[in-house]
Amino acid sequence: MNSKIAIEKYIQCWNKKNFSILLPLISDECTYTSTWLFPVLNGKNEIFEFLCNCLDNYKKTSPKMTLHYGKTRIFEPDLPCAIINVDENPQKNAVVLFEIDNSLISKISVLYAGFYDPLIVDKF
Repeated sequence: MNSKIAIEKYIQCWNKKNFSILLPLISDECTYTSTWLFPVLNGKNEIFEFLCNCLDNYKKTSPKMTLHYGKTRIFEPDLPCAIINVDENPQKNAVVLFEIDNSLISKISVLYAGFYDPLIVDKF
């Protein structure tokens, strides 16, 4: 497992509206950080519950959200990432970065896209 596979699975989860695909890939000690969320989420179960709640809210509010494969261009250039675009509003765009340890996701970071100026790519 590497970050590119994690990104592919993350995008697949949003497209299929089912985060159970990602659950076995998350370590028990994983952390989830976000520019928009405090405090840090800790552990597979807490992260999974949060992602499922996000999905439920998404289904209720139906914002126009698209996910793309990407790579960062500034701050930490050339990192593979998922790019989230919400309502075509640049202030709501995010990059999702993954860290992998022992073949499992050890950290998920959802960050304001402006910090990384991500570039959409077709596929990794």
